[in-house]
Amino acid sequence: MSSNRVFYAVQGIGFKEIGVEGVVPTGREIHGAQSVALNTTFNLEQLFELGQIEIYENYENKPDIELTVEKLMDDTPLVYHVTTAGSSGPSITARTTKQTIGVLPIYPDSYESCSGIPSTIVTCSGLYVSALNYTLPVDGSLTESVTLIGSDKVWSASTDGFQYDFNNDDAPGTAGVQRREDVIMGAAPFSCRLPTELPGISSSGTNEVNSGGTAFEAHVQTITCSIDLGREDLFELGRKNEYYKFVNFPVETTCTIDMTATDEGDSVDARSDQDNLTDQTIRICTTDNTEIYLGTKNKLSSVSYSGGDATGGNVTVSFTYTGQNTFYVTNPDNDPDGFAHQYSGI
Repeated sequence: MSSNRVFYAVQGIGFKEIGVEGVVPTGREIHGAQSVALNTTFNLEQLFELGQIEIYENYENKPDIELTVEKLMDDTPLVYHVTTAGSSGPSITARTTKQTIGVLPIYPDSYESCSGIPSTIVTCSGLYVSALNYTLPVDGSLTESVTLIGSDKVWSASTDGFQYDFNNDDAPGTAGVQRREDVIMGAAPFSCRLPTELPGISSSGTNEVNSGGTAFEAHVQTITCSIDLGREDLFELGRKNEYYKFVNFPVETTCTIDMTATDEGDSVDARSDQDNLTDQTIRICTTDNTEIYLGTKNKLSSVSYSGGDATGGNVTVSFTYTGQNTFYVTNPDNDPDGFAHQYSGI
């Protein structure tokens, strides 16, 4: 009997390295996955001719496949690390050369968990990482969102040996699901380094506890780090599909930091007769040993002061920083390749 629906308990998401046949290697199932979106675009080109109004040929170009996975940051392997396993290094230039195979198994809706052989599986081959987003909110859990793109997708009852083994007993890693208290502030060596322009941040980039020991000097609410790789297709005569999807460097990185305003306001002067900005270091650290490092040459591109109107609420300040090409995401404990953290400051 066919299923009546698909819901969260009976679908999963996993990845295989290119060239690895059979069962997905240990840890390649994505733990803590929250959502999966799979979009297919068929690219049609209409060709006409002189002498008639009817279409001459509706040419079908190669399709575009986009797979977006969001997961909890929960002391299990990140999607970014699983999908770029086997990279020569942790940099964007090294990781973005890797391809992966995405597998989305679907089980009958009578199941309580994804376990055993699925009834249907969709395989997306030749996927490349296209965009990354890490969100650290004051409300809710820390999340990772990864978008991958490719050109091939096949639905099949043949599983090629792929199967989940969650057995209704899957759980986060030792550090647990990361929440606001798991973002490491203060002066510890492994802690966040934020732009010194932010009100309350020390001259070394740390967010220290205030003199009363009741709060941090800077009341950070949300941090979002993202990069869009903007891949482009490389074609050659003799074949329809692309032979490579390259990243057109340089690519821009973005970090947005939202704060509750104090009597210091946003503390950013903007003068037309001089330079206003300096290069800033950005590093984000969490208790599951994840580091997001955006390098030392980030500059403030915009600041927004809003809220606190007559209907109530607090004033918030949003700082957006941009950089170029430096976007390291490391976790030596859970990364299949075990790359070390990149920040070398105090």
